[in-house]
Amino acid sequence: MQRLLGVAGEYLFELVMVIIAAVSAYDISRIVDHTGTKHKILLLIAVPLLVTGAFWMPGMTHLPATALSLLACALFFRKKMVFAGGCIGLVAYMKLIMFPLPAIFCLTHEVILWDKKNSREHFNRMVIGFTSVSIMMIIILLTRHELLGYIQTQQNNFLYSNSVLVDNSNLGNSFASHLRSIFLLSGGSLRIGLSIIAIISFSGYIATQPTVEKKSKSFLISTLATYIISIIILGLTGIWSHHLQLIYFSQTLILIYIAINFKPKKAFINSSFGIAFVVLAILLSGTLRLTHYVVSPQEIITKISSLTQEPPQTRAFRAIYPNGAAFARLGLNTYIIPYGAANDKLLCPDFAQYPFYSRERLDNILTCIKTSPTLIVDESFSLHHSRVSVLPRDAERKIIMENWNNFVTEGEKIITTQYSCKKLGTVRICNTDKIKLIPFVSL
Repeated sequence: MQRLLGVAGEYLFELVMVIIAAVSAYDISRIVDHTGTKHKILLLIAVPLLVTGAFWMPGMTHLPATALSLLACALFFRKKMVFAGGCIGLVAYMKLIMFPLPAIFCLTHEVILWDKKNSREHFNRMVIGFTSVSIMMIIILLTRHELLGYIQTQQNNFLYSNSVLVDNSNLGNSFASHLRSIFLLSGGSLRIGLSIIAIISFSGYIATQPTVEKKSKSFLISTLATYIISIIILGLTGIWSHHLQLIYFSQTLILIYIAINFKPKKAFINSSFGIAFVVLAILLSGTLRLTHYVVSPQEIITKISSLTQEPPQTRAFRAIYPNGAAFARLGLNTYIIPYGAANDKLLCPDFAQYPFYSRERLDNILTCIKTSPTLIVDESFSLHHSRVSVLPRDAERKIIMENWNNFVTEGEKIITTQYSCKKLGTVRICNTDKIKLIPFVSL
């Protein structure tokens, strides 16, 4: 989007994803229940508030994955099974851990309302759509020589989330540690955790009532299934607050269910429903502050403005290599990282490092930088003299600090023995003529 539309591409992409999520939710409500539109139209307001709630972070893959998941469900209810399966395939590519959510929703709904004549065909067509998109994405990644990198990234994401950041003494402790880390992180995360408990309890009770029609019960049970899968995924991978965006898909389905089934007979209840519905959406997003919806969009504006200015690292790099160069970088993930140009070649896949990386991964990074004729060394590549504070509650802080300090010490030895450096501001640009340029491909 940025290549096509410039620096506003990120903002426009987020906006498009929010619109897809809202319109898909509204479309689902209309297809599931054809009667009335007064309450359903509120979804066009409530869903954007929900999916851009307390845990939304601009640029993350959760929002597009949520939007595509809702689109997949809308296509499912429209009996466009190949396209629904294709959308789920896109979710798998966009955010691998999220594709089970729309898949389990559609599968559960189809099984509960099983039609001997059509359901098997529906399932087969969804598999065709999913498989077709998956093959297409694999071909694209192969063509771009990025498949191994993509697979390694998925592996790294799982390994780091099950490393020294949580209690990994056994599977049960690890699961509990992930959930503690993510739901006891803040007041907002605790609120969303309590809302999940309340929704599961209330929905479970409603689903057992004999007076509830089968179609409505199927929708509710399918939604409950997505909550259960979400909790399992968070118990295996959840660490940071933005991971709670995983829940927004299920929260949106609950909003849809309420919009479909809330049909009060008293006029005063009906007239106040709109306000209550919007407030509920905000609560389900994990926030109590309306100011959040003023502050959050400013993050996108800040990001866009930063894209129009060369970071200090880029200016330093350009001062020495105006025509570009092959390079690697040492330093933390900051908001002033250098961005590349067509003539630059990044040789090492770990462009930024985190203190909580495993010792093995940090050692692999050091092995990689030895193949690079040029290094960008950020000021954040330095020893930590106190424990890292921004970490999950169960993180092994002592081990993390020791691993990072060993990494920095060994890295400085490599720089001292193999490179000559020039300091420009807070950045060191280091180069050597001892290395023949051989791109590092062992991801």
